[in-house]
Amino acid sequence: MRPCSPSALVGATLFGFGLSAAGLHAQTPKLLVDVNQTPLLTSSSPNSSRSSSNVGGNYRHQMLVNGPFAYFTARNPKTGTELYRTTGTPNSAVLIKDINPGSGSSSPFYMHPVKIGTKTMIFFRANDGKTGFELWATDGTATGTKLVKDIRPGTSSSFPSLGASFQGKLWFTGNDGVNGSEVWVSDGTSAGTKMFLNIRAGSLSSFPTNFTEFSGKLYFSANDGKNGTELWQSDGTVKGTIMLANLRTGSSSSSPRQFNVLGKKLYFTAFGNSGGELYSTDGTAKGTGIVKDIRPGGSSGVSTFSAYIAVYKGKLYFSANDGTNGTELWVSDGTSAGTTMVKNINPTSSSSPRYMTEAGGLLFFTAFDGTNGTELWMSDGTSKNTLLAANIRSGSSSSSPLYLTATAKKMLLFRATGDTLGTELYKFDPATKKASLVKDINASTSTSSSFLSSLTALPTGFNVMSANDGKSGTELWVSDATTAGTKLLVDLSPPGGNTASGFNNYMEPVFGRLFFNGNDGKNGFELWTSDGTATGTKMVKDLFVGTSSSNPQYITRLGNKVIFRARSAGFDDEVWMSDGTAAGTKLLKDIRPGTSSSSPRYFTRIGNLIFFYANDGTTGWEPWITDGTTAGTKLLKDIRTGSGSSSPVFYAALGNGKAVFRAGDATSGTELWISDGTTAGTKLVKDIRPGSLSSFPSGMTSWKGKVYFQANDGTNGSELWVTDGTSAGTKMVANIQAGSSSSSPSSLAVFQGKLWFRAFKTGSGSELWSSDGTSAGTKLAIDLVPGSSSSSPSYLAAVGSRRLYFRSFDSTTGTEPRSTDGTLAGTKVHQIRSGSSSSFPFATQGGLRPAFVAMNGRTYFGANDGIKGSEIWYIENGATAISIGDAMDGTAMTATDPVLGKNIAIAGVTSVTNPLNVVCLGVPDSQPKSLGTFVPGSYAYFQLTNFFIIIGNIPGKAFATVLGVPNDPTLIGDTAVLQVYALDAKGFPAKTQVSNGVHITMGK
Repeated sequence: MRPCSPSALVGATLFGFGLSAAGLHAQTPKLLVDVNQTPLLTSSSPNSSRSSSNVGGNYRHQMLVNGPFAYFTARNPKTGTELYRTTGTPNSAVLIKDINPGSGSSSPFYMHPVKIGTKTMIFFRANDGKTGFELWATDGTATGTKLVKDIRPGTSSSFPSLGASFQGKLWFTGNDGVNGSEVWVSDGTSAGTKMFLNIRAGSLSSFPTNFTEFSGKLYFSANDGKNGTELWQSDGTVKGTIMLANLRTGSSSSSPRQFNVLGKKLYFTAFGNSGGELYSTDGTAKGTGIVKDIRPGGSSGVSTFSAYIAVYKGKLYFSANDGTNGTELWVSDGTSAGTTMVKNINPTSSSSPRYMTEAGGLLFFTAFDGTNGTELWMSDGTSKNTLLAANIRSGSSSSSPLYLTATAKKMLLFRATGDTLGTELYKFDPATKKASLVKDINASTSTSSSFLSSLTALPTGFNVMSANDGKSGTELWVSDATTAGTKLLVDLSPPGGNTASGFNNYMEPVFGRLFFNGNDGKNGFELWTSDGTATGTKMVKDLFVGTSSSNPQYITRLGNKVIFRARSAGFDDEVWMSDGTAAGTKLLKDIRPGTSSSSPRYFTRIGNLIFFYANDGTTGWEPWITDGTTAGTKLLKDIRTGSGSSSPVFYAALGNGKAVFRAGDATSGTELWISDGTTAGTKLVKDIRPGSLSSFPSGMTSWKGKVYFQANDGTNGSELWVTDGTSAGTKMVANIQAGSSSSSPSSLAVFQGKLWFRAFKTGSGSELWSSDGTSAGTKLAIDLVPGSSSSSPSYLAAVGSRRLYFRSFDSTTGTEPRSTDGTLAGTKVHQIRSGSSSSFPFATQGGLRPAFVAMNGRTYFGANDGIKGSEIWYIENGATAISIGDAMDGTAMTATDPVLGKNIAIAGVTSVTNPLNVVCLGVPDSQPKSLGTFVPGSYAYFQLTNFFIIIGNIPGKAFATVLGVPNDPTLIGDTAVLQVYALDAKGFPAKTQVSNGVHITMGK
């Protein structure tokens, strides 16, 4: 080894490496490799664009029928979830408009037809990727599909919903961001779309719902902030809009709902002073009241959430419980005397009648008689003729009929589960009083199911629905109630472009190799490794032979190997180890022998040990450690003695081989603990929330010899705390959300000399914060979504000295990976899935660590582009300096990114007395060499047998130097490793401490 001045070093050394260039820094993420190329059975999932509120008394999703068309939503990989229509005839299913262009979804919802003049407009809410969820309308054509109004300007959403037609306009709920959710009205124009009345003054919401027209007036439920949610009435003028009745006195709510018009009255359910019962109104306060107290004494006779009311033969039929006979079928003519039980179908319990539907002159519903399971029943309104219509599934098992639908031909169609055919399409003919299978749509196996939904009858005689035949995915089907006439109408999302997922949540870089949990579609999820190339991405070993998965989890480096949790034939989830070869991949220890699993979790490397928790079947979930040997894999301490569990999680290094973590004992609740790797040295640090209550510390992150975390002391909510490992040194850093509310700081990461994290504060939502470790220095750093809305950043990870990666949300791009240089202007989105759809970059190690890991000048993460499934993606970083390996206790080094024409700043610290710090630079070694007994447990991260050079001899416990990087484009992509050897004054090799390595990649 020869010394060399820093100025001479870089020009001579970096040119000398002759490594291949990796290319300029790119912002666009790239797929590493599509590990699982198995074609994915894609589904467009045609469905309702209305809510799951009461539709025709049946509580079902239906498509909206208007004229000859059924309107529905469906998803296509190219267009996302958008609005379609069909008449039920071949080639009639068409996309009306791609509102959110590209693969992004507008997700239309809450459709309501309104006749305005001579033209019917269908109003709905949708998100075009620019304005958030706002009010739209369509006449069924692309040109006639337009944004009505951006009620809440910008990317925030007004979420229009729950509307009705009244006086030739749409009445609905909207939120302009100032007045809360209130009553709005629209005539289909922007100017004619405005808030009708702010029932609950100020920014709080009255939440108007259940809009229903009756006798020339509009009825709905709303909360004025004084009387709870009660019955309101409007004649279409502000002056004529009043609370009609306060059915539950005081500020409590009666919550009127289930509105049905019958004759000269409007009937509904409400939770009044007599409990949940049936009410009616003639439009006057005096004429508004309970029909009958079916279950006297304050208990509810009628559930306000599931009354299942239907009008049949001029009367109301519904479910009710009189407290004696259970929940049975009742009928009402609107009078107390005329409100009676039709039949006690299940004398020993409740028959729970549901989904009342009239077809062919009969009332159909489902019920359980205590003998035949939940089956199809029918009634003509009399007790005598209230009968079991069909026992589709024999014995006491239930066929559970759903989506009862009356067809134009007076037939009843529904879905049910048979004895042998799975869940399929059935019909009941009221003329013959017989039920039969229409078609076994999914005949893949004898028990496979099509799970049809959104069954909707059209006036043309066609009946459309969503179903899955096991070949085309869930798509649009049509039926005329015959076997031959039941067929796939259109495959809106044909297979071919999409493939299954090949990556599952666990990834760890180990000296230039990436270990991860992968699935090629043949062997299940197994241990894989990659060198960053497609050809170098391979399965290490099929631990659970065949298509079954060993499902490696919590993959964690220890030296140049990985420790992880997996299962195989004969062993449930236990601790395994691998060196990246099939022969070197073995069970480390069967902690809970036999077929039971110890389910080890949350592996975290602290020094030369890995801390985790496991259950040996005797001591419960307790802390364990391993040094990579079977003998060294052992219980650390039974914190909660006996079979009880302390459930230790969130380990973080405090220095000198010590770890802090959270655990719960029998007296202090779940609090902060510390361990030096011995039973005696494992103890409670501080009972932050004294007594048996818990502070629930989490998110532990090491910084400057301390550990920062989130905790709740019972007074200030969950806020930012710090510990030095002592009770006195464990204290709150800052109370970001003043008072007992919580800012809930999470995803802590160290970046540019500060601690960065996500936190919530009223007025700014959940955004990026930073701290210098003091209360005054803890501030909102970047507000990505200004105002009270949140970008919800998570999985923060610093990559090099210039970039902090994280995932966050905005209404334009969805949830995607982002990076920042610490400024708003320098914050960029790395979009994978276009439009407002999300790729959802996800956490590695089950949320234990950041989603983003750095290796060889790249940032790797898992994401789903909607086509390839969940796979591993990467971003080229350009110039980066990434810490690799482990430092010996008390010795560490950092370096800034090696940008062409700039300086690399190297800094470090050592515990050696009067040291001489030898800074070395060399070619990266893919298999670091152990330095043996000379410096036990340490590694050389450059090739000892190849070219390396001493670039500095710097005395002192704290050391620093700079290296100049030539402004030479030919160096872009070249790599090297820096490492420091700290020698004491007596000289080499009396005492030596070795730092971690820093892998540097040249770039811009």
